[in-house]
This record gives sequence, structure tokens and C-alpha cells, in this order.
Amino acid sequence: MEDVPATAGKSRRGPWVLVAVFVVVAALGVGGFLYWLSYTRSPQYSVAMLGKAIAAHDYDEFQKYVDVDAVINKVVDDAMAESLKKDSSGMGALAASLVQSMKPALVAQFKTSLQTSVESKGSTSFSGMSKLSITKVTDAGDFAFVTVSTGQKSGDIKLKLKRVGDFWRVVEFSNLGQLVQAANTTPASSAEANTATLKVDALNARQVVDGLKKAGLPLGKVEFYTAETDPNKLLGRPGNYVEKANWADKRADQIGGDMVGGSVEVFASQDDLSRRKTYLDGFAKSGGIFSMYVYTAKNVLLHIDGALSPKQAAGYERALKAL
Repeated sequence: MEDVPATAGKSRRGPWVLVAVFVVVAALGVGGFLYWLSYTRSPQYSVAMLGKAIAAHDYDEFQKYVDVDAVINKVVDDAMAESLKKDSSGMGALAASLVQSMKPALVAQFKTSLQTSVESKGSTSFSGMSKLSITKVTDAGDFAFVTVSTGQKSGDIKLKLKRVGDFWRVVEFSNLGQLVQAANTTPASSAEANTATLKVDALNARQVVDGLKKAGLPLGKVEFYTAETDPNKLLGRPGNYVEKANWADKRADQIGGDMVGGSVEVFASQDDLSRRKTYLDGFAKSGGIFSMYVYTAKNVLLHIDGALSPKQAAGYERALKAL
């Protein structure tokens, strides 16, 4: 009997080992590909791509992953519903109809603000969304609910996404209003310089009210607000006014507990003042019970009730400019 060469067994096993290795590698490759394919079709991937679009200030890509019309209409509807809850005019259905008539203008204004917020490279809180950290995902068929943390003061954001083909789009977006409002907040160093410039000839709310009275304007009851009593809940909040007062104008009919006359708002920076003016200009152009005249000077904004005539309102503008 002939001896079997020592290398014969190895030579016979060699090809099978190579085949086995090839099969394992192929399986891992296919598995990895299938996992990646599954991930790119997941809500998590779409949220990650949304973060990249925000980081790149790419509004077109942002719109791919956000149904802007659906999101903004929901935000505006919620805001108007909340406003009607606080309505004390007793006008009921008429007030609801008037508020609804304002919706197209508010939606258009919000869209413009949203696009500016995404595209602006100087924004702070909104661009912070580029670092989204997903903390919870609930998949419910063609809809998914995702909770993300941005590391911002506005807190966690809850997104509702809808499946669209092989990706997902956001259709509801909590905290969007606060993010857009704070999106173009001036960075700390710039804000400090801006505020320092304003302090040279800045006015406070009491100085404005006293100045209007000295100018002969018929102010009746005046109320100065604090962060706790401000009816808008904006006083002292980031990006908003730091002082506020309302007054009744003796020439206007006073209905219910609301004072019909005007309001003064004082700001710490010109950026905050400009954003507030843009917001109120939307109401000024809407007409109806929400119409108003909006005037600014230095660090101050006045909005005068639309119940007053243009001539009467102009008296406030002249007095403000003279301060």
C-alpha cells in the first residue's frame, strides 16, 4: 500500500475553504446591502437627510423631506384656534370667520419666514436642527412618529411623517413657530454690540407713554405688563420685546375688558424689532377687527388700533418720531 502524500488532504480541502469564504463574504455583502436599503427607506434616514438639508441651508432639499404646505397650515390652524379660545369679544362665529379670512396671508408670511430661516447662514436655533438626535420612533404603517432632540432651549420636537414612495416626509412639526421666530436671532457677540448701540438713545415704555401724553394724545387707562401678566406671553422671551404697555384712546369706543387704543413694545435689538414689525404688518394688511397701524422709532414699536382713523393714528406716529 502506497503512502498518501502529506499535502494531498490540504489540496483537496483548499477549494472548499475558498468557496466557503466566498459564500460568507457574499452573504455579508448582500445582508449589508439589504440593511442599507432598508435604512434608506426608514423614517430615521429621512430625518437624518432633513438635518443635512438644514445644515447645508438647502431649501429645495428641505422641501423634499418636509411637506411645507401641510406643516404650515397645521401650525396656523392651531394658532388661530388658540386665539379664538382666548377671544373675549363675544362675536362668536363672526370672529371665527374673520380669523379664517386672515389665514392665506398668515400662511404666505409663515412660508417666507420659514424659507428665510432655512437659507440664512446666520441663523442659530434653526440651524441647530442639523444635529438631530432621534430619541424615539413609532412606526404605524404609512405614518411614523419620531421624537428628536436638537440640544436647543426649545426642547424636543415631535414629528409626524408620512410614507411617500421609498422615503418619508414630515407632515406635522411641533415647535416650528418658536424655531422660526428664533431662527435669525443675532449671535451673542453681535447682539451685545447691537444692544450697546441702542442704549445710546434707547427709550423705555414709560418714557414713550409719558411722551405721548405730553404730545396731547388722549390716553386713558394705561397698563404696564410683566412677563407674568403679558397677554401674549412674549415679554422677556428670547427674540421678543422686553417691555410692553397698552392704553385706551379716549376717542375710541371701549368694548368689554379690552382696551381699544394702542400698545408700545420695547426691544433690546433692531433684529428683534424688525422681526416683530414684519409679523404685525401681516395683521395690519389683513383688515377687519385685527387691522392696525404699525410705527417704529429707535428701539420702540407702536401698534395703534384700526378703530382709530388714519388721521388720529398719524398723531401717534408724529409723537413717536419726536421722542
